[in-house]
Amino acid sequence: MSEGLLLGIGPEEVAGEVTPECAEATGLPAGIPVVTGTVDAWSEAASIGVREPGDLMVMYSTTALAFEIVGDPLPSSNFWSTTGPLAGTDVLAGGMATSGR
Repeated sequence: MSEGLLLGIGPEEVAGEVTPECAEATGLPAGIPVVTGTVDAWSEAASIGVREPGDLMVMYSTTALAFEIVGDPLPSSNFWSTTGPLAGTDVLAGGMATSGR
């Protein structure tokens, strides 16, 4: 898959379908939809109500993460600017994967 191919596709959107070649290799039925999905922490944020611009979650576990829903994509050299967990949302996030024990 080429880099950037999925940019702009929301986590609930169908990105394609299982091809005959993939069906043969995996045992999945050809033609079933393939959705893009999302990052685990993005799902966690949506599950606790972080859904609207300005909503913020700080998560501290094996990863420390600050996650905010923003109104529009907000490019940053210091944070991740990505598609949000729900249709029409964008996220600005930052974290470390070395914060836990």
